[in-house]
Amino acid sequence: MYSPPPTDDSRLPALAVALDKLRADSPLEALVQVATDYLRAELLNPGVITGVGLPDPEMDTFIWLGLYDPDRHTLTGIGGYLPEKTDLPLLRQRLTITPGDIWEQSVMQKVALDIPDLRDEPQTGEWQTKMRRLSISGATLMPIRHQDRMMGVALLGTSRWGMVLRNEGRLRCGIVLSELSAGLERLEASQQQEQVKRPGEPLVQVLGRCRAAKDFESRLKLLIDQAYQFISPDRAILYWYEPDAGCFWPRLSAPRGRRVEDKLPQEAVQNLVQALLTEDVVSIA
Repeated sequence: MYSPPPTDDSRLPALAVALDKLRADSPLEALVQVATDYLRAELLNPGVITGVGLPDPEMDTFIWLGLYDPDRHTLTGIGGYLPEKTDLPLLRQRLTITPGDIWEQSVMQKVALDIPDLRDEPQTGEWQTKMRRLSISGATLMPIRHQDRMMGVALLGTSRWGMVLRNEGRLRCGIVLSELSAGLERLEASQQQEQVKRPGEPLVQVLGRCRAAKDFESRLKLLIDQAYQFISPDRAILYWYEPDAGCFWPRLSAPRGRRVEDKLPQEAVQNLVQALLTEDVVSIA
């Protein structure tokens, strides 16, 4: 039997529950899950997105939450929802923002953007192919901001063309994302305080894990992975010196699975070698 679409008032209890959970002192994963569950519930409610007046059991949804790094001008996924569990690494993917794409528009303008069809939107960059594979079409890209600070974006998509959030649904999702940003800022402040109190704690933990590693190669993998996570570069490569050949060769890299550059002749980086021999940390712009 047909049931009328939920009114704005009918969504308020779920909104209140989500906000209470986001205000609790919870780890990042818990905050992301609360926000994701609420956002997906909004997408699945008839009447909340344009063109939908009745429940659509065949409609897939896609949610991606990404944190913004203003120094590197990148977005790094922290979670969300995928219709296909085999693509879970996509939820943690880092993407580089390029001039003129939809990500830059959302980050710079700090406003929500409607995209009728992600599969035919060239300004999504490399994600155009990903959305075609997942059959995600209509979407709304919303900012995650705390006061005037831009902290990230939320991509809310469906498998139906042109279906984007209506104003009332967008307002509620915006409230949830605002509360999520407040929770993210609390976590960031707490981490900074811990680093001030115990600045050497991460190093002690890594050294302990190195001692427990089964062999030398495992220790090297642990070190390169920890360096990558701590510094958050686009890529980390461990070059090993081969004195007989007079060159450095790429022994390990993070993240793995990408092609590593060729060997480096010692004479090509002689100034760098001289600086490293003095045990200095060298930064190359």
